[in-house]
Amino acid sequence: MKKLGFAIFFIAALSSCQHFSNRNIPVISVQNAQVGLAAFQQIEVRYGKEYRRFDAAIEFSEGKMSLLILSELSQHLATISIDGSEVTMKREGVFSSPVPLKRLVKSLQVVFWPESSLEQFFLNSEWSIIARAQRRELYFRGELASYVDYSSTCPWVGEITYVDVVDQVKIIIKSTLLDIEPSLTHGTDCSL
Repeated sequence: MKKLGFAIFFIAALSSCQHFSNRNIPVISVQNAQVGLAAFQQIEVRYGKEYRRFDAAIEFSEGKMSLLILSELSQHLATISIDGSEVTMKREGVFSSPVPLKRLVKSLQVVFWPESSLEQFFLNSEWSIIARAQRRELYFRGELASYVDYSSTCPWVGEITYVDVVDQVKIIIKSTLLDIEPSLTHGTDCSL
């Protein structure tokens, strides 16, 4: 009887979990061209009826990206890092998100990695990317998987909307580029 009770509890717990499609954006190593970039952001994540807003600071150093998640009162809640091709997460406080944080940071790669790096990484894979003016579209096996709309030609300034078409995840980012060297703007219109 205990086994049956546990089985029912386990099935109920699984059915209440969020389910996402099997396709998974791979982790892409930080590019040297990104070193020195830093931005402050307000991020909204929507998944179904769930919604979460938080502040974040994103920073690139040699081979590493760090995303510091802050409460609206600037309390440090978590740090997510990409170092090489590994994603690590450290929680500092109570924080929940409608989507897993590792998935969130992988989505941010599609938003902020240089277009040429994404194209090169996805070459000869099931993934492809098409970029037009202020829009990027990510395809998996020829089907639109997600897209990004930018309000500016600089991906680090203004409002950015990322939509995962398959899993119905929407991320809205309001980004402000912090003071950086002009040579780090990748030829985009990111002058401060």
